[in-house]
Amino acid sequence: MAELKPCPFCGGKSECYRTVVKNSGVFCDAAAVRCVVCDARTGYVLFDARKHPNGEEYDEAIQLWNRRLEDGN
Repeated sequence: MAELKPCPFCGGKSECYRTVVKNSGVFCDAAAVRCVVCDARTGYVLFDARKHPNGEEYDEAIQLWNRRLEDGN
């Protein structure tokens, strides 16, 4: 799992988390990253918890969080 960059808005500490969201009437497992200071968040990355038991679901959310305009991404 990649290292999280600080929050792009306030410079605060960030963390990965899992939750359950309702998508098109169906409950889905989701992963995201948020700032513990200002509560900025990535969008949810939907996944199947039965197929991703080892934390792999966080990789896409971390990539979204770590992307910065000056990186050219």
